[in-house]
Amino acid sequence: MAATDKRLIAKLIEAKRLKGMNDKEIFDEILNRKDEFGGNIRGMTSDFESSGAPNFREQAAKVIGLDIKQIKGNSQVGSGNKDATVVDKIKSYGVSAATGVGNVGAGLLQPIAIAGDTVNKSINKVFGTNLETDAEAQVRADNKALNATSDRYRLAANRKGVDIPKFGGEVAATAPAFLTGAGGSTMGARALDQGLRGAAVGGLQLTQEGDDSNQRLYNMAGGFAGGAVGQAGGEVVTNVIGKGVTRSVNAIKGNKAPKAQAIDDLGKQYGVRMSVGDIKGGGIIKNTETHLERVPVVGLSKFRTGQHAEAQTAAKGVVRKLKTVADDVDFKAIPQIEKAAQQGDKNASRILGVVNDAGDDTGKLLQASLEVQAWRKSAIATKLYDKVEKEVVKSGNDIVQPTKTRAAIVSELDKQAASISPNKVVVRELTEMLDNIDDAAKPKTFGNMRGLRSTQGNLAEEYGKGTGKGDAYASSVFGRLRTAAEDDLSSFAANSGNTGIKTAYKKADKYYAGVMRGKEKSFAKATQSTTPDQIYRNFVKAGKGDGAKNFYNALDPKGQATLRLQMAEEAIGKAWNETIEAFSPAKFAGEFERMAEPYSRIFKGDDKKQMDGFVKLMRHVERAGQFKENPPNGVRLTDIALVGGAIASPKTAVAGGGVALLARTLLTTKAGKNLLLAADKLPSNKQAAMDNLLKIAAKASAAAGTKTGQEVSNKVAGTKVNEQDSKSLTSF
Repeated sequence: MAATDKRLIAKLIEAKRLKGMNDKEIFDEILNRKDEFGGNIRGMTSDFESSGAPNFREQAAKVIGLDIKQIKGNSQVGSGNKDATVVDKIKSYGVSAATGVGNVGAGLLQPIAIAGDTVNKSINKVFGTNLETDAEAQVRADNKALNATSDRYRLAANRKGVDIPKFGGEVAATAPAFLTGAGGSTMGARALDQGLRGAAVGGLQLTQEGDDSNQRLYNMAGGFAGGAVGQAGGEVVTNVIGKGVTRSVNAIKGNKAPKAQAIDDLGKQYGVRMSVGDIKGGGIIKNTETHLERVPVVGLSKFRTGQHAEAQTAAKGVVRKLKTVADDVDFKAIPQIEKAAQQGDKNASRILGVVNDAGDDTGKLLQASLEVQAWRKSAIATKLYDKVEKEVVKSGNDIVQPTKTRAAIVSELDKQAASISPNKVVVRELTEMLDNIDDAAKPKTFGNMRGLRSTQGNLAEEYGKGTGKGDAYASSVFGRLRTAAEDDLSSFAANSGNTGIKTAYKKADKYYAGVMRGKEKSFAKATQSTTPDQIYRNFVKAGKGDGAKNFYNALDPKGQATLRLQMAEEAIGKAWNETIEAFSPAKFAGEFERMAEPYSRIFKGDDKKQMDGFVKLMRHVERAGQFKENPPNGVRLTDIALVGGAIASPKTAVAGGGVALLARTLLTTKAGKNLLLAADKLPSNKQAAMDNLLKIAAKASAAAGTKTGQEVSNKVAGTKVNEQDSKSLTSF
C-alpha cells in the first residue's frame, strides 16, 4: 500500500475548506473515498481504534492536519485556541451576548415570516404567481448562521461549557417586559401579571424545523411558569429573608452615590428621562442599552426617541431663558445719552440711532452695546476730571505749563517742513494748535488744556477711521500729542502741592488710563462693521480667552447678556441637523467644551454654574442624539458588526452563573434606577446588596421563560445561593 504525498493531502484539504466544508465533513468524505488514499486513512483509523485510543477518529484526523474535535455545547468543529488572548475573550463575550439578543429578534421575526409565507402561498395558488415562500426558512438559516459565528468566536477564545453571555443577551432583550413591576394588591395577582408577560415572551421564542407542532404553546407555558415563580421568588427574598436587615433602605429612599444623584437630579430639573447607562456612563450597562435599542417591541427605541425630544426641548428652553434675560436687560445710560442728544451732542444722537436700529439682531445689539459702554465710560471720565478742575479752581492756581505738548507739536512741524510731501492735515491742525498755545491772550488753564487733549483724542479717532495712509499717519500723530498733553496735566497735578488736586487727579487718571487700555481699535472697527453677524466670531474664538474677556468687558450689561445668548445659539445651531431633523446633545456640549476659555470669561457666577450643569446633562444623554441620527433598522441576525465591545464582564458572568449579568441589565424605571444605583455603592458585606440583586435576578431570569429561567427562579425563591453566586452578587 503506497503512501500518499503529504503535499497533495494539504492541497486537497485546502480546496475543500475553500468550498466551505469543515474538518469533520472533509474527514468523513476522505474515509468514503474508494481510492488508495481513502483506504490508507481508513486503515490508520482502524489501527488507532485497535490500540484502544479514546479518541481514535480525532487522532487519525490530526495526522493529516484535520481537527474534528467536538467540544460539548459548541456547534462548530475544532479545538479551542490555547493561545487565546484577553482581546479574543472580550470579542467572544460581546458576540455571544449580541447573539442572545439576535435569538430574541429571530423569535420575534419568525411569526411574521410564517404569516408572510402563508399569504404568499395562497396568492401563488390562486393567481399562479411565484412569490417567495421561504421567509421562515431564511429566518432560521440566518439565526443558525449567527449562532455558528458565535460558536466560532468561542473556539477562538477557548471558551467551553454553557454560553452564559448568550443567555444574558437573551434575558437583556426580554427583561424590560418584566422589570416595570407587577401590578396587583396580592402576591398571587402580581405573580399572575408576571406569568402572563412570561407567556407572551415565551410565545415569541424561535422554534426549529422538526419541532413538535405544539412547541410554541410549550414555550408559552414555560414562560408563564418562569414569570410567576420569578415574581414570587423575588418577593420571598425581599420580604422574608431580609427582615431585620437594612436590605432595601437605599433603594426605598432612592439614595444614590452623590455623583449619580447629581446627574439624575439634572435630568429631573430639565425634564429629560435618563437610563442607568446614561447616569453611570460607559461600560457594561451602556453597551447593553445600545444593543437593546435594536430589539423591537421590548427594546429601548421608544425610550431613546422620547429622550431625544426632551433633550431638544430642554436645550431650546435654556436658549429661550437666556433670550428672556437679554430682552429684560436695558441699555445703560440711555436717559443720559438722550439728555446729551437734546443738548446738541451729535455723538449721543448717533448712538441713539444705533440702539434704535438694533432690534433683535444680536450682532447689531453687540454694536450698540459697544457704543453705549464707550459713551458711559467717557462720561464717567469727564465727571472725574470735572472734580479735578473744581479742586484746581479752588486752589487759585489753574495754569498748566504745556511744555511737552508744545515740544511735540514743534518737533512734528519741523519734520513736516523738511518733508517734500508734507501731510497737509497734520500741518494744518498742528499749526493752529501751536498758534493757540503761543497766544498770550489765551491762558493755558487746566480747563483749556483738558479741551486741547479732548480735541487731539477726537482727531486721533476721526482720522483713525480712514483707510488711506495719510489718515492713519495723522491719527498716530494726534495720538502722540494727546499723550503729551496728558503728561503736562499729570505734571501739573503732581507738582501742585495740593492734596485735593493730587487725590482727584490720581483717581481720574487711573480710570482714564483703564478706559484707554480697553479701547482697542478692533472694537471701533466692530461698531462700524457692515456685517454685524460676524462680530461674535471675530472676538469669541476657541483658545482665545483673553480676547473674549476684553470684548466682554467692553460691553454694557445688555451686551453681555446678548453675548451669552449668542454663545448658546451658536451651540444649538451646531447641534441641529436640519436634513434629518435631529438634535445632538453631544455637539451642543462639545461646542461649550471647545470654547472652554471664552466660555469661562463670558459666563460667570450662577450663569456659569447653571450652564455647566446643563452641558454635563447633554454629555450624559448624548446617546439620544446618536440614536436619532443613526436609528437602528432592527436586529439583523447575521450582523456581528453591531458588537463594539463586551456586554458582559467575563469575571462576573462566569463566577456568578450569569446572575450578576442579569442584575446589571438595563433599567429605566424610577424604582429600577434607584435599586441599581443604590446597590452600586453598598458595601459588599451587606445583606441588602444581595437581597436587592436577587430580586432583580429573579425577575430577569424569569424573562427567559425556559427551564433555565425556572431553575434560577426556584433557586432564588428558595435562597439556594451557592458560594460563587454569593461572591458575584455581593461584589456588585
